[in-house]
Amino acid sequence: MWLLAFLIPANREDELKEATKIMAKTNVDSIFAWCYRGGLGTLIKSDNPELVWKIVGEVFNKIKENVNKF
Repeated sequence: MWLLAFLIPANREDELKEATKIMAKTNVDSIFAWCYRGGLGTLIKSDNPELVWKIVGEVFNKIKENVNKF
């Protein structure tokens, strides 16, 4: 599954956490994020790409640490 990590409006970055949690509960074998670094430096950048990328890292680390605990 793909996590949309670009064009994220300001103050909606935390929705990435919920979306990733839902994806992890479906028992898919892979979750990817697009676009790299929240789209920083591109036409599709998020309003706060640094925060988007930070959250992506946090949720992916949580999945990695708790693969069977979602």
